[in-house]
Amino acid sequence: MNDSAAQAYWQAEYEFYHRIIAEEVDHLRVQTGLESLSVTLYPVQKKKKFSDPDFVGKTLLLGRTWYATLRYSFDEQDHSIIKFKLSPKP
Repeated sequence: MNDSAAQAYWQAEYEFYHRIIAEEVDHLRVQTGLESLSVTLYPVQKKKKFSDPDFVGKTLLLGRTWYATLRYSFDEQDHSIIKFKLSPKP
């Protein structure tokens, strides 16, 4: 193998493993709470069903688009609560 072919091979190896390690580090940062999450939510003007969300939005996390929904609700003791759901874009 000549020098340029060897360099290309090792560069491709480096990029492959660097991508895998970087993705794993990003996942660990989110899972352990080191990565902050910011979502802009917009009110839903005309809800068709009671189960429809009160607010919707989207954000970018780990290089992917995620959809966010927020609903007003009540818990077992009849306290007013907020339910927030984050789902990856299909």
